[in-house]
Amino acid sequence: MHRSAIHITALLAVLVGVGPAFGQVDVPSEVQGGFFAPGLSDPGIQSVLEPENAGISDSEVLVEGIAAQVGGGVVLVSEVRRLSAPIEQRMRKAGVPDAEIRAMRAEALERLIEQRLIEDVVRRAQLSATEAEVTAAIESIARENGLTLAQMSQSIASHGLTLDEYRAKIKSEIERNKVLGSMVRSRVSVDDEEIEALYKQKYGDQRKSGAEVHLRHLLIAVAAERMRDRDAACSIAGDIRSEILAGNVGFEQAASRLSDVNAERGGDLGWVHSEELAGWMAPAIQNLSDGQISEVIPMSFGCNLLMVVERRDFEPVTFDQAKPALEQQLFAQKMEKEYLLWIDKLREQVYIERKGMYAEATRLNESVSR
Repeated sequence: MHRSAIHITALLAVLVGVGPAFGQVDVPSEVQGGFFAPGLSDPGIQSVLEPENAGISDSEVLVEGIAAQVGGGVVLVSEVRRLSAPIEQRMRKAGVPDAEIRAMRAEALERLIEQRLIEDVVRRAQLSATEAEVTAAIESIARENGLTLAQMSQSIASHGLTLDEYRAKIKSEIERNKVLGSMVRSRVSVDDEEIEALYKQKYGDQRKSGAEVHLRHLLIAVAAERMRDRDAACSIAGDIRSEILAGNVGFEQAASRLSDVNAERGGDLGWVHSEELAGWMAPAIQNLSDGQISEVIPMSFGCNLLMVVERRDFEPVTFDQAKPALEQQLFAQKMEKEYLLWIDKLREQVYIERKGMYAEATRLNESVSR
């Protein structure tokens, strides 16, 4: 079966806990090779908390039934709806056509079919996770989030999950990655020539010297639909600057709440080489020291504030420095490709029958993909 690598597919894979979501946290070596453990902000937690009927139109009635038979097991309609509900809710709010929503539900079923297939492999290959492995993984997640186990338990409870439910999800993830390690990982290797080629692609034209600056940016955009001209935008930017200088709000917090660009990162632009700064930025920050904020900078598109977080001499990224991340990137790409080949072969070996509307949606998806 053809499956396109669209973002909905990737999101569903994360929500259900199957698919090539590799290398998210550090875990004990015996379960490495693609461990994805749902952290405190993981959408997988939210998928469990969403009401089963969230996002389902009033004209649809949820009737329990079998969505698919997978070998000797089944996937229930309620499971598909529970998984797809959070995404469906967002799609409906965005005005996505019903046909695309039905296609997304069909993808949700495919993810659950994959889950059943992997569960069967775990059972037959005796790869079940032990309680000790689950505990070790949870301890690793707690460390990654800077929490004690007691704080971790409180956070899990605040998301509406019991510890047993959370442990069950972690257990499933460990088992999935044991399967990947046994069945898929051995087929994947990355050699130095591939890493060197990627290094040249990413860093071959990097500058050899100079200086760079870590910046944050806050923009109040000119917006006709909000009746905001440049004077109004600059007035707002000036008020924000005064609040920041008075210590009433931090630059990052102000950018997160008010900036019309990059708000999700608190206005963080990262490190920028001095020769790559936009023409209007360079003179505005020329005399600023670390931690200082520019005057309001009027431009045709709006009014800007820049903050110099830090300055440093530019040092080119060497091959040795880049190698671990590049190797991981290549490994993840190859792992994804091998996983898809392996799961497709597994599908061919197991009797799978999609029922009712899911069978029709799957046929439509396949005809469109061709």
